[in-house]
Amino acid sequence: IKNKELYDYYFDYYIKEIPIKIFTLGDFHNLENTVLFDKLKNLERKIDTNTKFKSEMLKKINKEIIYENEFKDISQSILTLGFYTNIESSKEEVFPLILYNTILGGGINSKLFVSVREKMGLTYNIFSFLDIYKGILVINCGIEYFNKDRVIDEIILQMKNIENGIISKNEIEIAKNLLKTDCLYQKDSQTDIMSFFFNQFFSGTDYTIKNYIEKINAVQVEDLIKIANKIVLNTIHYLGIAKK
Repeated sequence: IKNKELYDYYFDYYIKEIPIKIFTLGDFHNLENTVLFDKLKNLERKIDTNTKFKSEMLKKINKEIIYENEFKDISQSILTLGFYTNIESSKEEVFPLILYNTILGGGINSKLFVSVREKMGLTYNIFSFLDIYKGILVINCGIEYFNKDRVIDEIILQMKNIENGIISKNEIEIAKNLLKTDCLYQKDSQTDIMSFFFNQFFSGTDYTIKNYIEKINAVQVEDLIKIANKIVLNTIHYLGIAKK
């Protein structure tokens, strides 16, 4: 790829065709008189300025679980499990989903960390994370090959426990407090504030940080059970050394 080809693609696609949304934070009472606005209003655009951003949620298309193994000589093997959440980011079910993820693998007090790492000693680390826009949940951990099956079994067991309502009040309270703290910390960073409101725009929602915390605090065990029963395993991927 030549420099000019790369620039032309950037200009023709990113500048002319992709929707642009501008967020500002600070004293911008007269944005139309800024240098930035002057540059942007003269851009040649190929699309309707009202074109909306779209976030397409992935949906389960395969009937069987996908198993992938990549054998490489690396110091620490990585096990990854991918799930469909079947929950759209614009729906209020996303709040129980966020809390579910935190309880499952969102920190050192999570079910996976306490069980798989601390009690059983099967992983170097383990955590889960969400992409609420794509509708996926991912669990990632560093393991030894000979522990792979035990780790998978324990992950599934901990997820089944949530499905069956085996969640302590303490687990819920810790997870809610963690999410609340994360939300409040965003107020201290302009970048985080902008990111928070961009995410609302991208989801088609209009929550404030206060609203967001209230929604998290309102989640009950029954909501978590409902969410847990929607989540479907799609892929198990192993990267590391082969069995010796």
